[in-house]
Amino acid sequence: APNSPRTFTNTATARAGSLNVSASDTVSVYGPQLTISKECIGGPFFRNDNATARITVTNGDTIAKNVVVTDQPGSQAQFVSASMDGRNLSGTSWNIGTMQPRESKVITATFKLKGAGTITNQASVTADCFGGAADSCTWMVLAPPALQQSMVDRLGGDNTEDNFPVNTEFNYLLTLENEGDLPLQVKMTVTFPSEIDLVGTKAFLVG
Repeated sequence: APNSPRTFTNTATARAGSLNVSASDTVSVYGPQLTISKECIGGPFFRNDNATARITVTNGDTIAKNVVVTDQPGSQAQFVSASMDGRNLSGTSWNIGTMQPRESKVITATFKLKGAGTITNQASVTADCFGGAADSCTWMVLAPPALQQSMVDRLGGDNTEDNFPVNTEFNYLLTLENEGDLPLQVKMTVTFPSEIDLVGTKAFLVG
């Protein structure tokens, strides 16, 4: 494994005429042990909202060199800004450099959320003599509040001018659909011409 100790054995030999003696010693060298945690802050969000991710990188008991953190927000999030001179290349990256034993770095990146539903954001860390580590988090992006309305008379067609005898009762079907992801408080007002008398109403909740 990349973070397992590497073992080195050193042997010394001395010769004097027919005498030959040797001694050896074995040492284990440990590479850096880095951990990374990722937090998607806040939410839920709506499309085109800005959202921030917080990344924490912590080193273990040895010096870590050439530490690089990369954030991959995916195609549904657009880079806005980053702390600690984060660069927007193929993802957002930070050249942390050298981290001392038990040192931690906290960095942030802000993105504009372009999609809807669940957006996953993954961050990873690499360093010399370290195989890498990764963590991810998710943002929930809701569809904005939206209403769709239709009106159909039961004897004729949709939004048509039909001819009915005087004093004929007929029905209108009015449909309201919430196309968003949040509940709405809706008040609907229907205005009829003075030549039409309202006989009664019924309301049905579907779904």
